[in-house]
Amino acid sequence: MVNTQTILRALQAGEFSLEEAKSQLINHQSDHHREAIAIVGMSGRYPEADNLDAYWSNLVAGRDSIREIPPSRWDVASYYQPYPSEEGKIYSKWLGMMDDVACFDPLFFHISPSEAETMDPQQRLFLQEAYQAFADAGYTPEALNNQQCGVYLGIMANEYYRMLCEQQYGLTDLTGNYASIASARIAYFLNLKGPALSIDTACSSSLVAINLACQALLNREIDMALAGGVTLYLTPKPYIEMCAAQMLSSEGRCKAFDRSSDGMVPGEGVGAVVLKRLLDAEADNDSIYGVIIGFGINQDGKTNGLTAPSVKSQMALERSIYQKFDIDPSTISYAEMHGTGTQLGDPIELKALSTAFQEKTDKKQFCAIGSVKSNIGHTSAAAGVASVHKVLLCMQHQQLVPTLHFKEPNEHFDFKNSPFYVNTQTRPWDAVSPRRACVSSFGFSGTNAHLVIEAYDAKKERARRPVTDAGRPALFVLSAKTEKQLKGYADIMKEWMALQADVNLKDMTYTLQTGREAMDYRLAFWVDGKRAVLDMLTAYLNGEHPDGLHISHVKKRKGQRNPSRHTDPETLLSRWLAGDSVDWQVLYQGEEPRRIRLPGYPFAKEHYWLPEQSGPIPSTRTLHPLVHRNTSDLSTQRFTTILTGKERYLTDHRVKEKRMLPGSAYLEMARAAFEMGVDRATARTVQEGTASICLQEHIWMEPLTVEDEPVEVHIALVLKEDGAVEYDIYSGADHPDDQTVITHAQGVMKVSASTPPKSQDLQGLQSQYPWHTLLPKHIYPPFRAAGLYYGPSHRGIECLYLYQDQILAKLAIPPELRGDRDCYLDPGLMDAVFQATAGFAIALKAPLDGLPFTLQAIDIYQPCSNTVWAHIRQRERGHVFDIDVYDENGVVCMRMLGFETRNATDLMSEEAFYRHLSERIWKGELSEEEVERILMASR
Repeated sequence: MVNTQTILRALQAGEFSLEEAKSQLINHQSDHHREAIAIVGMSGRYPEADNLDAYWSNLVAGRDSIREIPPSRWDVASYYQPYPSEEGKIYSKWLGMMDDVACFDPLFFHISPSEAETMDPQQRLFLQEAYQAFADAGYTPEALNNQQCGVYLGIMANEYYRMLCEQQYGLTDLTGNYASIASARIAYFLNLKGPALSIDTACSSSLVAINLACQALLNREIDMALAGGVTLYLTPKPYIEMCAAQMLSSEGRCKAFDRSSDGMVPGEGVGAVVLKRLLDAEADNDSIYGVIIGFGINQDGKTNGLTAPSVKSQMALERSIYQKFDIDPSTISYAEMHGTGTQLGDPIELKALSTAFQEKTDKKQFCAIGSVKSNIGHTSAAAGVASVHKVLLCMQHQQLVPTLHFKEPNEHFDFKNSPFYVNTQTRPWDAVSPRRACVSSFGFSGTNAHLVIEAYDAKKERARRPVTDAGRPALFVLSAKTEKQLKGYADIMKEWMALQADVNLKDMTYTLQTGREAMDYRLAFWVDGKRAVLDMLTAYLNGEHPDGLHISHVKKRKGQRNPSRHTDPETLLSRWLAGDSVDWQVLYQGEEPRRIRLPGYPFAKEHYWLPEQSGPIPSTRTLHPLVHRNTSDLSTQRFTTILTGKERYLTDHRVKEKRMLPGSAYLEMARAAFEMGVDRATARTVQEGTASICLQEHIWMEPLTVEDEPVEVHIALVLKEDGAVEYDIYSGADHPDDQTVITHAQGVMKVSASTPPKSQDLQGLQSQYPWHTLLPKHIYPPFRAAGLYYGPSHRGIECLYLYQDQILAKLAIPPELRGDRDCYLDPGLMDAVFQATAGFAIALKAPLDGLPFTLQAIDIYQPCSNTVWAHIRQRERGHVFDIDVYDENGVVCMRMLGFETRNATDLMSEEAFYRHLSERIWKGELSEEEVERILMASR
């Protein structure tokens, strides 16, 4: 084989003249250039990183994203023993865990919610990241339609299917749980005509996927490829198996290359890259993150054991790649190793790569090495693509990032006399151009993968004809599937724009015009600079409509929309707003704008998980989602509910990681039990709306948590002489007078013939004051930091408007995340009403530890709609509120008076309870009978 070394030796021996050698080298470089593969798009999610920008921020900061497995994932406490001797126990309880793995946007991909619920979440996650990767490359579904584009996905186990089977859930659609479908989903959605392959070689799966994609591109079997991997850890089973094999770290730290390394830590991730032949990518004016200049895979064959790694096979693979692609290892200045942090695997990997390097160079400690597993854990089938993403980001930022937990070198490898040193700090990536890195992955299946990536030539990047911001303004366009997603997208773009020190305006607007799918909800405006973009987006997000801001909703039409051939910019804009396809190139005559990397689409985060189980309830049908059975006897009118801990209002409502029944649920339990307990005539007046239910003197006593075992909760009703009904909600005993009873809430109910208040002019109320706005991104992180976790069915706040002692809150829970339609007061939506009262504290950055304590009265006029508005007024005592709740038309659903919160710690305090009671007695708010009732219940 003729390579660079052969040509130079021939020149040295006098076999070539200098001119002949130059010609040979040029021809050889041209051949090499044709064999290279360009990475033109990428997207990924990893622990504590919802996108690659966050991933880079964590890497450059040296952040360890390993955490203890929370109860929301599975119950670690039932399995954990630090030094297990019992079968089925684990000694490692840590995970690099992704957030919101239950969330998905099914309607975006034309998938029904019922199908989404039974789909392996790994399929759902990869489908979204695959779409994002193509968008990042600047390719719309229209551009990809019918293309010879292959999909290569690394994917291993499907724990979700096992969970479904354990619930004995009758599956109606099994396609969501076949690995073969996981890679085919995006091909089906975009009408891609290349092969769609799901690959399982264990930990090397995604790097093998990238290798197979590169090979198919060089063989011209396809013209584009999407390659990546995905892994989730959802159950204790893999932990039990890996602990039995002594594979996991007992400290929960992946200490790659370190003397004290004691095993790996599982991690989760999903990522994808878009690949093209380099010459094609340059011809198509693609943005190029890096270039794969060498790659290969092989198999260990027979070793000391089926899962034992082979130093000979790894060495042979690396040697063959460097020879085949004429790569001098001395030009590689960084190696992203498999680096699992095991005493056996690390030295084998180091010895193999060191030998392959030392066969070509005598240089010592010139190549930095690292392992991203020290940051996020071993992401298994996604490990290879996570490493590739790390390398590409390092190239983009020209920095090397630290490998964590490295203190003393592994004694089984001589670093001082090797080409390598472990990089433990963030520093500039100083290297002779071009920067080169190698990436390795080795599966316990025995399949090894290795590739070499080179930074794209900056000179070629600069050689493209520049597009200046001078001249006429640029047209900013943005679209989304729904109005809510368009708002979210605009907010993301605003934040991104604010962080950019230097961005080419026309490159940005060109990317939005040609590299993003045009959806039904659209906005557009002309801009001449960064400030103008920020001002327009701010106005839109604040509900303002300044001159020049165009908003449209494209209605569905029959047939194909005609492409607009107009060249006038304003006409193009109006046709685009109307829903026509337009040729944006007419705005750039004589210019070559570039598609650049911009934030991805904000998919809706709707919760789709295991179908809820109502617990061991004898009846085939419950009376109400929160009131299951009538368990009355001759002495007591009583209703009973069994809580298993799997209900959404428990899994999505946790205080200090404990599943706690939200205070809102007690109100609906009392209301529903009361309606079932009254006579038919009274119930009919309530249902017809001619009368309303009023709850008074409601007190939240002892919080109810559900841990390992189901809990029986009872609602007891006692009719008083004045026709009112006292209610007690309790657990721990069958009768409220039992000494072991735990009273959780109590109050008084009656039917009221009062008419609802007049409707509210919501728009008028909005325009009445200069409100200060808080969005979910300002609200829920402080809650989480305070130990208050709200899952999707309890994240109902869309926006809070604050003015002095008032809050106007827009609240919504998607129908699929709500309780049954029989719920007048949906626990998640009502909890959002209570959450909204914390707006004052959030605005002041005050502590957030308040839980519902008392409610003077609540009049319930009608069921709450999917979207409601709450008008909150703060009393002089800062933690007491009056609240009106309206539907979208301003019709009153309910009115609350005297809703009071208390510190979560004080809520448990007997002293605080009696102090509060004495205050109310002193103010004359309670009668003697009411005081007696409260004291009796609190015994």
